[in-house]
Amino acid sequence: MSPRKQPEPPEPEPQLTTSAEAFAAELDEQIASGEGLLTRQVSRVQEIDDLAAAYYTWNEFNEALIRKRVTGKREANEYIGSVGIFSLGPRTPAEKLVELQNSVREKVRRLKSLQAKLHLYESHQPAQSTEKSVVDRTTIFIVHGRNDLWENKIARYLSAVTGLPVDILHEKPHAGRTLIEKFEDYARTARYVVVILTADDEARSRGSDDLLKPRGRQNVVFELGYFVGALGRGRAALLYDETVERPTDIDGVGYIPLDPRGGWRIELAKELFAAGIAVDPTKAP
Repeated sequence: MSPRKQPEPPEPEPQLTTSAEAFAAELDEQIASGEGLLTRQVSRVQEIDDLAAAYYTWNEFNEALIRKRVTGKREANEYIGSVGIFSLGPRTPAEKLVELQNSVREKVRRLKSLQAKLHLYESHQPAQSTEKSVVDRTTIFIVHGRNDLWENKIARYLSAVTGLPVDILHEKPHAGRTLIEKFEDYARTARYVVVILTADDEARSRGSDDLLKPRGRQNVVFELGYFVGALGRGRAALLYDETVERPTDIDGVGYIPLDPRGGWRIELAKELFAAGIAVDPTKAP
């Protein structure tokens, strides 16, 4: 006779990892963003697709926010489970729009429901760091190679979704400084660094007959190492062309492939949020 399976112990009551007031304010922002999705003027098929993409980005961010701010799985699972019903089979654009809007309304309702019961949960905030250097930093610094297209696209995205100043070194005046002095001065104000590794150079091992392989510029690799040392691995993200060899021995840095369909946006938003930077993905250009 097989032994009887022991029942799983009940999950502990959820706790907040921040104050109820701070989390309520974050939920206010996400509720407002969701309600903003509902007021979008949509008349064409492409606009419905754009609305759907914005909804999925907003929804995934909400899930990540709840998991970060509430311990255990209960609240996140309840949020995930509050999904609008999508019909199977062919649908007209008008039907797709109605279903999408119903899903947004249901998610907004769930966020409001969570917000209303925050006072029921105890707050268990982690000890505050005494390190002031990161707290006082106010910008996002972009390290890049020669690919201006990716540089401009990522800079616009970061500025829109975070509201923080974005520093790009070559756009700043020298003011009598050497290049390394200029780099160090602007790096001191950086709260987060986004490194863009694109196929700017080619290289192979010395003495090898192998074909030349795409490689990022060496200044990009150097500056990545500099910022990992200055800010810590949790405040650096590496967005890379998948044809390029990535730097080794930097575990803990967020590696994000630069896919042309835009999946990098969601992954970068998650990394920024994990570093304590407020992000509103619905403001993405």
